Amino acid sequence: MKKIFPLLALTAMLLALAGCDPKVNDTIPVSIATIGTSKNVTFWDGTYKVQKYGYWQLTAEDSTYVVSLRNANKINYVAGEYSVDKLDGDYSYIIRLADSTKIHFTSGKLKVISDDGGDRIIAKGTLVGDDNKAYELRIVFQAPYAFVTKEITVQNAYVDESYASQGLYGVYGGPADMKYYVQLYWEGDSLPGTYYRCDMCDPDCGINEFGDTLVSIGASDIYSVNLFVGIDTTKVFVNIVGNVLCYNNTLYKINMRGLNAPKPMPAKNAASKQPQMAAKYNNYFREK
Repeated sequence: MKKIFPLLALTAMLLALAGCDPKVNDTIPVSIATIGTSKNVTFWDGTYKVQKYGYWQLTAEDSTYVVSLRNANKINYVAGEYSVDKLDGDYSYIIRLADSTKIHFTSGKLKVISDDGGDRIIAKGTLVGDDNKAYELRIVFQAPYAFVTKEITVQNAYVDESYASQGLYGVYGGPADMKYYVQLYWEGDSLPGTYYRCDMCDPDCGINEFGDTLVSIGASDIYSVNLFVGIDTTKVFVNIVGNVLCYNNTLYKINMRGLNAPKPMPAKNAASKQPQMAAKYNNYFREK
């Protein structure tokens, strides 16, 4: 009889542990992949600036769900296996669009694969939500490709240093023919420097193209940036040169020149057309 009690105790313990597992009422497949030039799947990589950021974030949306995935803690890699405790709970969730319900994950594992030199990111795995449903995720991000290259030269750009105390700088403007409007804002310790995608302030960045009648063809969000900002020897002009790849599969080679002087964000009733455009599209990019 002495041997029975330990066995009974072990059985009770195993049953108790089994009762701790989340109950799964349903399993739902969620598969979202980049389609053409749409921005339905986006990927942000800040892991190669681990001291400043140290995280990646993958977002995807279709007609049914919005999925957001982001690592917890600072890391210097993307690919790997992530259990729920290795995901940032504030930025890892599913939103059911039908009723705007936000579902957070309670258990499960996710495998993230970096392929094609980092231009393709695949996240797949099963995560259980706090709605007691298991979500079989397969999210595929494909980076834009430079099918088209266009050059934009702006001689009279507006340099914005009004937020320099907060480490935010910007440039905006367009060429004389008004066929383009460029707006870029970035974080830095000073105005001059070399800046990349992870330095950019997304809500305030984009490139807009205009048709012959100056009707907007559409604003394009940026995917990657390699930007050099320098001040000329006279310390009067700021030169901005770089490549901007947008989600419309277009690579814009920009060459902008502006005055090295603090300027406030343009008002909608400004005298010139470019500041009016700046105000309009600054709001547009923020709303995006």
